[in-house]
Amino acid sequence: MERAGTLSVGLLLLISAACTSTPEAAPADAPSAPPPTGETIVFNRVTPESWAVYRLDLGTGDEQQIREVEEGVGLSPDGSRFLGAWPMPDGRIGPATFDVDGSGYSPLPIDDPTLQLGYVTWSPDGTRVLAQGWDDTDPSRGGLYTFRSTDGGGLMRVTDPGDPPHDYPVAYSPDGSRILFFREVKPYDHSGPMDVFVVRSDGSGAVLLNAPGTTSGQEAQSWSPDGRQVAFVATRGLWSFDGPNAVFVVDADGGTARRITPWGVTLRAAWSPDGKWIAYDAESPTSSREVFIVHPDGTERTNITSSDDRSWAWAPVWSPDSSGLLFVRFAADGGDPNLWIVNVDGTDMHQVTDGPADEYGAYRWLPSDA
Repeated sequence: MERAGTLSVGLLLLISAACTSTPEAAPADAPSAPPPTGETIVFNRVTPESWAVYRLDLGTGDEQQIREVEEGVGLSPDGSRFLGAWPMPDGRIGPATFDVDGSGYSPLPIDDPTLQLGYVTWSPDGTRVLAQGWDDTDPSRGGLYTFRSTDGGGLMRVTDPGDPPHDYPVAYSPDGSRILFFREVKPYDHSGPMDVFVVRSDGSGAVLLNAPGTTSGQEAQSWSPDGRQVAFVATRGLWSFDGPNAVFVVDADGGTARRITPWGVTLRAAWSPDGKWIAYDAESPTSSREVFIVHPDGTERTNITSSDDRSWAWAPVWSPDSSGLLFVRFAADGGDPNLWIVNVDGTDMHQVTDGPADEYGAYRWLPSDA
């Protein structure tokens, strides 16, 4: 049986510190402070003792554990509920939701006696759930499935990867009409090489996005805000966390993918909500990893977390107004990873959580009205 989850958070990787790019000055059109909008963030924290979801008031520093969970959970688009996958009473893995304050835990009944569902994520309007499905009694039933977020009904299969490959969901397009996902390629390892696809939400018209001879990896893809393009990280040949890899941009309908960053060790590409920037993590001359931004056309590539202490910074997530980034950072001499925030012009970089933790994942700003 496969291990299910919402968002993989295993990003503590042994990465080469070789320099492949040179930091540039802050871009002229980068917003200057004020700091990012949104006063509260939510995140998953993993420790040896527990896996739990938290909320943190950025103004006061007040941190509150919302609920212990079995795996990572993701927040609904309106900020009212969390979604995750848990062991069900009949032994299967299945979806469940709970309120943003930790109450109202509710498994979603799936009217299928053998189907299991994990790696769950929300549709943009919050009405449906996208999940990886599998069946230990019938491997041919693997693929992506969608169903209603209210009652688990309306189950529909949208992809069929064949046997033995597996499909993993990334996200719906912003208008909900298409689905971005990745599919295992040989040697068929969930942390190994993947192809990147887009398919219509009814299961038709699947399109391969990465070029022949390249592969991608988990957590390395992102929709543009208008849903017309996709950013993803790819490697020449089979995916490697040690690179060389780079960020590419491609039309969601397919076509030639355009490389917009140098080859190096790059693991994630995140499109800003205003569409102007793509954030990614990469090697730098003075630090093991840093957060960079670049325009979708590859211009004005900028290191915005530049430091000289050999620290690691990676996995950036944008603030709702595109003025700042939330990311994981830890010192090169050891210690726990923590969440940090930086303005997009590189100012006011500061730590916002204080471990202990093994990992952080599924972190984002809570909508201001949630």
